[in-house]
Amino acid sequence: MKTKIRLRMSLKLWKNDELVLDNQFNIKDRLLRSAQVRIWDIAYLKVNYRNGFCNEGDYPDSKLLSMALSCFTEKSLTDDFYE
Repeated sequence: MKTKIRLRMSLKLWKNDELVLDNQFNIKDRLLRSAQVRIWDIAYLKVNYRNGFCNEGDYPDSKLLSMALSCFTEKSLTDDFYE
């Protein structure tokens, strides 16, 4: 039986150079929902994998943030880290 993969995802949101959210998540839907209910200019997303590997980037809108989160958490990528 395979163990459930737990990724640590960090999200920071800025509006007018002021930090409006700095939080960590284990569930993608909660992360996206937190971004949807706030007004922001720039989002910083970081997904931590095993052994210090991570993907990160800055995104100017929620569509790009959602696409990046999907890419960073796709099954073929996470399987490489958690075999």
